[in-house]
Amino acid sequence: YILFISGAYARKDNEYTDWYKNEIENEIKIVKSLSKYCERKKYLFKISLKRGDQEDFFKKKYGPGNWTFVSNSSQEKSYELINQSSLIVYCISTLGLEALIKGKKCMAFPHEEFPASDHCTKFEKKGPFWSEEFSDEILNSYLDQILQCPQDQWEKTVKDNIGSLITFDPRNSKFYKALKENNIAVDQIYNYK
Repeated sequence: YILFISGAYARKDNEYTDWYKNEIENEIKIVKSLSKYCERKKYLFKISLKRGDQEDFFKKKYGPGNWTFVSNSSQEKSYELINQSSLIVYCISTLGLEALIKGKKCMAFPHEEFPASDHCTKFEKKGPFWSEEFSDEILNSYLDQILQCPQDQWEKTVKDNIGSLITFDPRNSKFYKALKENNIAVDQIYNYK
């Protein structure tokens, strides 16, 4: 299946900012185009929401379509979704970046800069797996190329382009090692009781 990671939260109409309006409008265009692509190419299409209780909001925003909403309500569920997908599409998402560096095939259509606005590293407006421009034709072209790309070539392309931003650290072993070396308990970080 193809997975779209929504970066938006449900908001009331009076809470809309210009940035949020652009984010939602961008997501609506992408979801509608992805829906057509998946139908034509015979892929299942899933939309990952930040919270499961927001499904009604997004059904109203996106309108009817041939997709399934899933909630990435836990870290395990999020990783399960990305691990099982053939391709991931997102606008702005740290989970999308994690999937990329893990070697998953991804495409980003940010409504601002890639990987995020005001990031210290500046990227071109288009790259091998991102485009600040969007149209059905651009989406179709990128997805066809990415899906046909051999896995080893894909991983090299990702590493060559964003390898300096983030590295794959299975199970956050470096993070937990640093905590242990500094005598910091995990529950102090996550504020567990």
